[in-house]
Amino acid sequence: AKLKSYANEVVASAMTARSEAIKRNAPVRLCTSSNGTECAGGGDWDQGWVVIDPNDTVVKYQQGLDGIKVFEVSSVHTMLFQPSGVSSTTVRMTVCQQEGSEDLINERREVRITPTGRPTVKTTNGDCPP
Repeated sequence: AKLKSYANEVVASAMTARSEAIKRNAPVRLCTSSNGTECAGGGDWDQGWVVIDPNDTVVKYQQGLDGIKVFEVSSVHTMLFQPSGVSSTTVRMTVCQQEGSEDLINERREVRITPTGRPTVKTTNGDCPP
């Protein structure tokens, strides 16, 4: 349940960033963050992430969870949603559990967010990197 919930938080954050960009008619960022107040500019998404509005105000913060790994396949650390709601890139993330029952260690959630902001989540199997 924790794995599914955390994957859904990734999706919810992207949807928040997209809707804020449309509502404010200005670019909004979704990016990795180690402190919850600014973009980290690097590192994996499992450290946490923020949605930041055009005034550099944090709209949403998701702290990283112990035992959950979130890694992005193409090393994108920031998604920028334009006022039209589109993003500059497709982001594919894998969310997996590093510890816990043996059944869940090999279960992963693959989250894909397209430039149009459309998210998809699917369950896959595979090892979780350290």
